[in-house]
Parts: sequence; structure tokens; C-alpha cells
Amino acid sequence: MKTRRRIALILVALALLMSSSLAWAAGLTGAIYTTNSLGAVNINFFAAKELVYLNGGPAGGGSGLPAGEYFVKVTAPDGAVLGEPQTAGDPPTPLTQVTVDSSGRFAELYQLVELVVSPTTGESGFDNSFNGVYKVWVSRDPKFAENVSKTDVFKVGEGEATAASLKVFKFYDLDADGTYDSGEPILPNWLVHIQDTVDWWRYTGTETEPLTMILDFDTYTVTEADPIETRWVATTPKSTVVVLSESSPYGEAWFGNVYLGSGGGHTLGFWSNKNGEAAIAKMPGGTTGTLTYCLRSSRMARSYRHCLSKVCRV
Repeated sequence: MKTRRRIALILVALALLMSSSLAWAAGLTGAIYTTNSLGAVNINFFAAKELVYLNGGPAGGGSGLPAGEYFVKVTAPDGAVLGEPQTAGDPPTPLTQVTVDSSGRFAELYQLVELVVSPTTGESGFDNSFNGVYKVWVSRDPKFAENVSKTDVFKVGEGEATAASLKVFKFYDLDADGTYDSGEPILPNWLVHIQDTVDWWRYTGTETEPLTMILDFDTYTVTEADPIETRWVATTPKSTVVVLSESSPYGEAWFGNVYLGSGGGHTLGFWSNKNGEAAIAKMPGGTTGTLTYCLRSSRMARSYRHCLSKVCRV
């Protein structure tokens, strides 16, 4: 069937998109995160300190933490130490409290109050923060040098914790219309920044296991990070505001992108005639194979029409 001015354009193999290097920062690989006793999701707001658990492993589908033993401490946002590593001997020597196995994951789920001691009382646990915000550190260095440490931020409030949740999705915007359409691929492993009075950096998940954070009622700014590859183009605003409240406790943030080829692509005329149709017909795997076709139509935003002649050459 002839193409009816809906121009089929080859953007890139999805497999290459999913596996492309989307690294933003160097340093210790892997990630840590606070959670509950089940260890299932990112939880960053708790009713009591005793409910805070610590887990860790691969970050965004990449490498896990280096195997070995780690020290743990808890600080306030200003860096004041609220919980320090347990010690032994005379003079006191800091003890490691967390083990990472050969898979790059925590060997077990750890209750945070059992990992550190209060510098005020010397007993298990950590002191109160002036604003209820805490930062947990896991490090290979007892001095907690930043290049060999991982951190996460959490809040502890009085009473029962809220049931507010925020989900963040990244999708490949096949028609570049700035709106997620059913069937468009969900892109995992994309770094996003979530912020209220606290900063969190997280990676997007899959369609069935999206990035989900349990948070306090508040207003959150969610921003997608810029990848190293310069040919990714955002089709949605790079930052959005999500309000979580008692009347609206569940929020979502969606970010769309497309990937432009290296140039030298065919013109609109080529893709509209029999030569373009024949080229598409010869594509290995078709539209359900390794290559994804982007059907551009009149719905496409004017600002993206310039890229029609810049996709990969067939």
C-alpha cells in the first residue's frame, strides 16, 4: 500500500537506544536507597526512624556496587554527623556494617538504626535532624570520601507516614507529538532529578516496574537529565511540577524524546514515492523487528519538522 504523505522515517534501532551509554556522572558504580522492611520500592518518608531500611544494587540497569565491605553514617543536610559507624578496640576503630556480594547487591536488607550509633549517647541509632531530613552514606572509606561513597536522602515525620506516591516515566515519542500514546516504548535507565526541599536522583524504570517513590505531601519539581548523546531531542518540557496532597496523593511525570540520525537522510519526496516504499519493504525485521519506524503526520509539532531530512540514510 502506498504511503499517503505519512512519511515513514528510520530513526534508530531500539536495541541501540536501550543500550546506548546514558552515563551522566563518574565515580562509584551502583546505588543505595531507603526502603521499608520488604525492600520493594524507593521510600523516602517514614513515620519513625525504626522503619527505615537500607538496600542497594545496580543503578539504572547498569553496574552494581563493587563487592566488599562498607561503612555507614547518617548526617543532617548541613553535614552534621547524627549517626556514626560502630567501633571496636582501643583506640576505637570504625567497623564496616554493610556487605555487597558478587552480584553488586546488598547481601541483605539492613535496618538503619542497627548500623550506626548516636555520637551523643553512644547507643544504636542516630540523633534527630533539625528539620526531619536525613542523609545516609555508604562508603568504602571510613572518612567517607565522596568518590567512594553513595548517599540517599529521606525524611522522618511524626505520626503515620503519608501514602503519597510519585511515578516517573520516560517514553520514545514515535510521532513527536509531545504526548504518550499507547504502544510507544517506555525507556528505562534515564536519570531524573526530583526536588522539593530535598534532592533525589533516580533512574526511570520499565512499563511494568516504573520508578515509584513514596513521598510526603508536597510540591515536587521533576527534571530529566541531559544525556551525553547530543542527538536526543526532547518532545516534552524537560521539567514538570507535581503536587502531592491529601486530595491528590498519586502523581506522575512523563518525559518524551526522539533520537535524530547522523544526517544524510533522504528527502520527503523519496519517502513518498515507490523508491521509499521499496526501501522500507526491504528493512530487516519490519516494524516489529529491531528497527523502529516513526510515522510523522500533521500532528507533529512544527519545531520538529526540520529533522525530517536528517534521519539515517537507508
